[in-house]
Amino acid sequence: MAKYQKDGMLDAALNYIKDNATLLCFCTASIDSTTTYAKATNDPSTSSGFCLAKTASSITVGSPANGSVNGRKVNIPQQTDLTVLGSGANSGARLVIVGTDPDASSANTVLYITDTATQSVTGGNLVTLPSFNIEFSDAT
Repeated sequence: MAKYQKDGMLDAALNYIKDNATLLCFCTASIDSTTTYAKATNDPSTSSGFCLAKTASSITVGSPANGSVNGRKVNIPQQTDLTVLGSGANSGARLVIVGTDPDASSANTVLYITDTATQSVTGGNLVTLPSFNIEFSDAT
C-alpha cells in the first residue's frame, strides 16, 4: 500500500509557525538548534548574539498551500530595508524565525532555521532578506 497523510497534518505544523512567529532574523552561521532566543535576536558585536539584522515588527507568514512539488508550504515574503546591527562577511548565513512557544508558558524560542546566501554587511546599512518557503513533502 502506498504511504499517505492528510494535508491537514502538514498544515498543523505550518500553522504552528504561522501562528507563533514574531521576528525574522538574519544570523551568522554559528546559530543552530541549541541557540537561545536571546542569542538569535541580539547583535553579535555588543551582546555575543548571532543576529546581524532583524525585522522591526512581526513578520507575515502566508497560509498553507500546495507545495511546489508535492506536500504543503507557507511563504515568508521578502523583507526590505532592515537595519544591519553588526558588520561582517558571514559565510553560510541563516534565516531564523523566532516566536512564542505556547507549550512553554509563551516563552520566546527559535522556531525555524534555514540557510541563505552569504552577504557581506556593514553595521548601520540596510539589507534585504529574500522571500522563502517552508515546505514539507508528502509521505513517500
